[in-house]
Amino acid sequence: MRTILIFGGEEVKMANGRYNTAAREAILAFFASNPDRQFTADGVFDEISALLTKAPGKSTVYRLLSNLANDGVLRKYRDGTDSFTLYQLVRKGGCEHHLHMKCTSCGTIYHLECDRSHEMLSHIFEQHGFKIDSGISILLLLLLAFSFISCEEGKSREENEGISIVTTVFPQYDFAKKLTEGTAASVKMLIPAGSEAHSYDPTPADMIAAAKSDLFIWVGGESEAWAEKIIKSTLTDKTRGIALMDLVTLLESDSGHEHDYEHNGGEDHDHSHDEHVWTSPKNAIKMVYAISDTLCEIDSQNAHIYKKNAEEYVASLTQLDAEFEALAADIGSRPVIIGDRFPFVYLSNAYGLKFVSPFKGCSSHTEASVADMASVIETARDNGAKTVYSVDFSNEKMAKSIAGEISAEVSRLYSCHTASGEDMDAGNGYIEIMKKNLTALLRAYE
Repeated sequence: MRTILIFGGEEVKMANGRYNTAAREAILAFFASNPDRQFTADGVFDEISALLTKAPGKSTVYRLLSNLANDGVLRKYRDGTDSFTLYQLVRKGGCEHHLHMKCTSCGTIYHLECDRSHEMLSHIFEQHGFKIDSGISILLLLLLAFSFISCEEGKSREENEGISIVTTVFPQYDFAKKLTEGTAASVKMLIPAGSEAHSYDPTPADMIAAAKSDLFIWVGGESEAWAEKIIKSTLTDKTRGIALMDLVTLLESDSGHEHDYEHNGGEDHDHSHDEHVWTSPKNAIKMVYAISDTLCEIDSQNAHIYKKNAEEYVASLTQLDAEFEALAADIGSRPVIIGDRFPFVYLSNAYGLKFVSPFKGCSSHTEASVADMASVIETARDNGAKTVYSVDFSNEKMAKSIAGEISAEVSRLYSCHTASGEDMDAGNGYIEIMKKNLTALLRAYE
């Protein structure tokens, strides 16, 4: 039996403030009836969809699983190939820190004795100088210990042939790729193309790559809590870091009428900051300049290349910005109908576009009510909307339902959180994907 060693985190009580939805209750009931088994996010989605009359979207299930794991209700594991995240119900009682031996053939997890856990932890932390972080696996700590004393240490930048940049999601990956063209820099994106970012869990190899990089770029916010773990536990003094949310003025997920985004429902507002800061090309320009400046500081020898690339790329972003300004002038005060969750708060705010959605922002904590749906349909009908929009990673059920009521077509908008494999193969970057949104929005009232 082949095994991998996993260190489980501290058990915590479920956080107050989570919304008790039918999908969440179904997930809890499902795991309660299967307490000794582990499931992938896709497996849970399939099971829940079969149980509920109104099936939630896959992204909703992914977010709920991530929230339940963050609250300590579920525990995350990696499979033997590090290809999938597995979820299992956290049992009540037992020691706070414990080790597991997991069979990669059948998925069974064997609990080791607590006293042996503490003995092994003490040895690792004392010998290698790590601080205790209950969310980091012992396997990772061992890998880091060996990687930092390897022959790589002490090499010059010339020997390593260019700086190393690690990013979490697609926008900053694409920005870094554009800025480093003509240099020997390497750029790695942790979340694979086409993956659901909200269900991502970093592998030990991912954490090592971030720790050994010259520049680590992440978004920030609740959905990237794992990135904060990397920053606090593995980054060295030699690694620079940039959080995109530190570069712009943040807006709340439920921005209300203040930013021309309407939610047709008034109760239970969640005032967390929206993380999709790159959806405004104006913000993208700020990010590109900030990344360029940092690259120039890290690698002054190639500063002239980074500056030249930044100016050329910003010129393209400025043209994209002008095209969105023209779009906003064309649409005017007419609302854009979103039959989905809403990740475009910054796009709305930047151009005065009015979006109407049955959801409050992109939060997974709530579901749209019947009253919210009816209000959106009424607004769409009153304004003569010709298109209802869904968002990438959506099952489009709600958008199709609204469109059916008003005899409209359904079109897709892209949050750019990730890029599809097709876009990556075609060489489509941030600008090309945002132009897809531009083209789609032009059909809102055509």
